[in-house]
Amino acid sequence: MDHFDPPDRLTVLVSGDASGVVSLSAFGVVPLGSADLTVARGAGIREDLLARGARGKDGASDGARKDPPSRVGVVVQHATASPDLSRVLVGFGITAPSRTNVGDDESATTSETKSSRNEIVASYVAVARVPLLAARSRELRDIAAHAAALAAANDAVRERIVAAAAAWRRARGGFAQAVSLLARRAREEHEAHASARRLEARANPRDASSAASSEPLGMVSLEDRFMALLAVGDVDLVLERFLSHEFDAAAARRVAKQIDAAATETHRTLLRDVGPAAKTASVRVAELRAYARWRERTANVGLDETAMDAAVVSAERVALAAAAAARVATETATGFRAFFALVLRAQRALAGKNPDGDETRAIPRADPALCRAFLARGFEADALGAQLEAAAGDGAA
Repeated sequence: MDHFDPPDRLTVLVSGDASGVVSLSAFGVVPLGSADLTVARGAGIREDLLARGARGKDGASDGARKDPPSRVGVVVQHATASPDLSRVLVGFGITAPSRTNVGDDESATTSETKSSRNEIVASYVAVARVPLLAARSRELRDIAAHAAALAAANDAVRERIVAAAAAWRRARGGFAQAVSLLARRAREEHEAHASARRLEARANPRDASSAASSEPLGMVSLEDRFMALLAVGDVDLVLERFLSHEFDAAAARRVAKQIDAAATETHRTLLRDVGPAAKTASVRVAELRAYARWRERTANVGLDETAMDAAVVSAERVALAAAAAARVATETATGFRAFFALVLRAQRALAGKNPDGDETRAIPRADPALCRAFLARGFEADALGAQLEAAAGDGAA
């Protein structure tokens, strides 16, 4: 059901399982109803099962062992609907374990062998009249077509969001690994500096008070280090070593490309797939709500107006969430671009090169406002990842 207009005819898939339950599904997707043949009135299956259970308790004159009623089951052999959808024809049989002598029972030691010897001991044919399908086939067709299209769109959108979330998680993992390495180097440098100050204080007790007063109160955050680089273009020893060796220009470019590609693809997915699908869903659900308000035609098919009102609100919420997530993707991409421009220009300056000298590989200037906003949020903040994880995990939406 990948088109907007409903099909011309209502097709119903009639299926049954070994337990005796027959289900009707419009287009093979949308459930229309089900029936348990073991308790169907007038079919005679339940009475037959009870009669067989009673005979099993009383015993048999020929001495053969009777099976308990729990071993008796129902197998649907055939199920179909009439062309005008006014009747359902079902053929089914009652199964019971085959009667074997004592020697055969001893040889069949496994439960699998015993259960495989069930045989059909009685057959029935039942015709169920379902005039609702014929009388309201048009309404059921339209409702089921919309429902099938909504289910298909929901599955497709969920798959794309899960893929986008996985791609973003991988790209974000490379950046998080670099930040973790820088944090470890900064912590080691801070601990080494504090240890050296303590040794100096022990060696010169008279200068202990001045040394304690000059020792920094705490470790400078990573964001503050880059904020100083943005403000005055100065880097400390830890940041200089990190940008020159452990996270050089090649590694920075690789992570920047991964981040930018993942954010751009997520933004494209939200605008090209999720947003239009949510808007189309809003239109479909609104039409279903109009059907629900036509009570004399749709009240007996189970279409509830209150549920449709809630579905319209949910569809509109999903459309708004897609637009909001697209804006977050744009903000995330621009923030990372400004930050990596700052990093790449600093790396070229540390290498003794002019960032603006090579026109073929010129690095754009870092936007101070975007850099400050990115650093103010912190390296651990991941608004886009939170949006994608929430969208991928929200089954109700």
